[in-house]
Formats: sequence, structure tokens, C-alpha cells
Amino acid sequence: MDRPEKYGLTRAAVPYPAGVAIWLAFALLALPWVLWSEPLYLKEILGVILGGTILCGVSAYDDRFHVSPWIRLSIQILVGVLVVASGIGIETITSPFGGVLDLQLWQIPLTIQGVTYHLTPLADLFTILWLCFVINAINFHDGIPGLVTGVGSIAALTLFLLSLFLIDSPLTTALEKADAQTIAGLAAGLFGILLVANRFDFLPSKVIIGDAGAMSIGYIIAILAIFAGGKVATSIIVLALPLLDMVWVALRRISQGRSPISADHNHYHHKLLRLGLSEKQTCLLIYSVTAILGATSLFLLFSFRSTGKYIALGLVLLLIFGTSMALIRKETKEARGF
Repeated sequence: MDRPEKYGLTRAAVPYPAGVAIWLAFALLALPWVLWSEPLYLKEILGVILGGTILCGVSAYDDRFHVSPWIRLSIQILVGVLVVASGIGIETITSPFGGVLDLQLWQIPLTIQGVTYHLTPLADLFTILWLCFVINAINFHDGIPGLVTGVGSIAALTLFLLSLFLIDSPLTTALEKADAQTIAGLAAGLFGILLVANRFDFLPSKVIIGDAGAMSIGYIIAILAIFAGGKVATSIIVLALPLLDMVWVALRRISQGRSPISADHNHYHHKLLRLGLSEKQTCLLIYSVTAILGATSLFLLFSFRSTGKYIALGLVLLLIFGTSMALIRKETKEARGF
């Protein structure tokens, strides 16, 4: 059970294990699906399941007791290393000005028992940072029951539709089609799991997903974005609210001389609540914005290919920056009494 008094809440205690259930459901789905659709990825999916189980286990322990934020960050980095070691990574970045930046150009040969491995520091570091970034952004976003499961389900649906497009596209190679089929099944499975979880997590919540659920959802989405294909730009757009909110809040904490991973009530959803929206209204508003962002990213990508992603990302940055400035101005006026 959770401890609502810890957060100044007066409601009754609610069961916590929903987050563990979300992870177990995905792990039990992922392994047989990968074995059926693309058995060559057995090593990669085993690495994903091992890393996710460690992350979920430590987060569940933190839900019940307490784990230092720096220890949790260290666990996330360890999980990122496991994922990279299993063979998953962001190999290239498409430039908005044309061309592709190859993150594997710098390689360090490492020979173990006669077998030579090639370490790719830039690609590995970028992958680990991406995983930690998304995991923490989604966890920071978990301030209202139902918010993360709803946003996560929209992100999963967006990745599923993108995968279908790649499967049907005449420009996609046979190998890319097989990769897209694997991602489509995993994304569809995650969408279904989160849709069911949201039924119990949404207000009035009957369960709490906790850090175990929020971090697991962030971890899965981050993995799907890079696993066999690299859909990072689309994920950035559809998850723009939690990702930019984390950056904004972290920079604000640093400017105040505080740790960037300390807790406060200055997240985007907190600002909406202080403006007078109810928790349900705030959830539905963020759902709507996330769905619009997902639809926009797909439309621009389908219409303009790679340049569309950067057009959408630029529009998203302007939207989030503009609304953040408006919220800050309104809060400042209310604090001054005029």
C-alpha cells in the first residue's frame, strides 16, 4: 500500500503493485513475440528484460522504503550499460540540414580470448543518456493518477502506427520491414497493457503504479524508440511535454542552488492544477496535447520524410515555451495580487 500522508494527502491508502504488473505483462509478452517475429534479436530482448527487471525491482523497493536519488540514477546507468552490451544502440543521427551523423565512426577494438569486439563510445554514451533521460522524464511526469499510463499509451500507439507505415512503405528494405514488424508487435502490446492499466489507474484510482510503473513505462518507450530502427525523433515529439518539463524543472532547480533530481511541485501538471483545473481536467488536457503531438509528428513525417520531424519538433518547442511563459506570468501576477 502507498502512504498518502507522506505527500500531505488525506485519502485512503491504495495498492502499489500495478507498476510491477505492467512490467511483468510486457516482459511475458516481449520474449515470445521477438522469438516469433525476429528470433535473431534473442540476445537483445534478453538484455532488455534483464535490465528492465533490475530497474523495476529497485523502483518497487523504493516505493515501499526509500532509495537515494543518486543510487537510482546509478542503477539507471547500469541498466543502460546492460542494454548497450546486449547490442541495442543509437547508431546514427539524421541531420536536419541533410546527411547522417554516424556515431560509430569512433571505435575502440577490444580483444577477449581471441575474439575482437569494437566499442563505440559515442553511440553507447548517447544511448545510455537517452534511456536515463526518458526514464526520469516519465517518472517526473507521474504527479497525477492516470497521467503516465495515458501518455504512455498514446506514445505506444504512435510508435505502432509509425511501424505500420514503415512496413507498408516501398522505400523500406526487407530487413527494415522485419525490424518494424517486431517494434509494431511490442508497441501494440504496450498500448494494450497501458490501456488496461489506465482503467484502474485513472481517477478515482484503484491502484498506484508508483516509480516501478513510471520508470518501467519510460524504459520501454525509450527502448522501442531505438530498438532495431531508431525512432528517437518521433518519441521526442510525442513525449515533448514530459521531456521538456524535466529539462525546465531541472534547470530551475540548478539555478536555485538545488539538486536537479530533488522533488518539488513546479512541474507542468502542478502549474495547471494551480491555475484551477481539476486533476481529471489536467489529465485530459495533457492527453489531448500528447495525442495532437503524436498525430502531428506522424503527419509531417509521412508528408515530408526526415525534415518533417524537425519541423514538428520546432513547432513543439515553440508551443511548450509559449505556454510555459504564459503560466509563469499568470502565477507571478497572482502572487503579487494583480
